[in-house]
Amino acid sequence: MRKRELELLRKKLIEKKEDIKKIVQGNSKEEEDFFSTEVGDIADAASDSVERELLFELNDNERRILGNIEDALQKIENETYGICEKCGKEIEIERLKAMPFAMVCMKCKSQMEPHRK
Repeated sequence: MRKRELELLRKKLIEKKEDIKKIVQGNSKEEEDFFSTEVGDIADAASDSVERELLFELNDNERRILGNIEDALQKIENETYGICEKCGKEIEIERLKAMPFAMVCMKCKSQMEPHRK
């Protein structure tokens, strides 16, 4: 991978990291609001519960992506970025441009996913 491409991907990772932090902080504020509001009846409680679960799920997903971004940034520092964790070959540049925190190449990713019939 060329140095210029690597620098663009590093910037993309940092931007994505900042975007996710803002989302997580916003979700945390919404969670606080859910816990501080009084519940009117059972239907309201059920609705609030579903929305609260969704916020928790989004936060877990966002935290997982943040971890992957941190790992990718560390790999850039260690000069191991863009290497598939499964097969050891280079991850396709198109894949990294689309998902700069990808840890495996497309071939390995497709082998990891369950096949649908």
